[in-house]
Amino acid sequence: MMMMMTISGSAGLMYWGDAKLNRVEVAYLNGTGRTVLHTESTDDVHYFAFVLRNGNIYYTDWAYAYVCLLIFPWQSRNVYTPCCA
Repeated sequence: MMMMMTISGSAGLMYWGDAKLNRVEVAYLNGTGRTVLHTESTDDVHYFAFVLRNGNIYYTDWAYAYVCLLIFPWQSRNVYTPCCA
């Protein structure tokens, strides 16, 4: 079940988070080239907001108080917790 989506018009790509499959994916706007960028290790994923900036992906999970950063080429993930949780 897709929960969030963003489009990079200049690159011709769409990115989305799938809460049922617990992963972040990308594909070309015509639907080809579908690739999994990241898979969550938990089954309790509730993607909420999703932003593509400077080639990196930032996303939030409404069930937890954090922002995740997937660093291009999406081989690592940083989790940022708010100072006022």
